[in-house]
Amino acid sequence: MKKEIAMNKTVQFSLVNTFLTPIAGVYSRIMGVNFNTTDTLRILQVQVALLLLLLPIKAHVIYYAAMLLWFALSLYKCKYLNNKFKELDD
Repeated sequence: MKKEIAMNKTVQFSLVNTFLTPIAGVYSRIMGVNFNTTDTLRILQVQVALLLLLLPIKAHVIYYAAMLLWFALSLYKCKYLNNKFKELDD
C-alpha cells in the first residue's frame, strides 16, 4: 500500500513537472530570470485568481470576496520573487 502511494506521488510529480517546465521556460525568457516549477505555480495561481476575480459573471458577493482573498494571498506568496528581480538590478 505504501509503495502504491509513493508511486502515485512520483507519477503526479512527474506529470506536473512535465507540464510546468515549458511554462517556466516561457516565463524565464520573457522576464529574463530563471524560474523553477514552484515559482511557475505561484505565478499561475496569481493569474488564475485574477482571471476568476475579473470574470464578468453574475455571482454572489461571497464569491468575489473569496476570489479577492485568494488573489491577495497568491500575491503575498509571490513576494519573495521580488528578490530575484532586485538581483538583476545589481
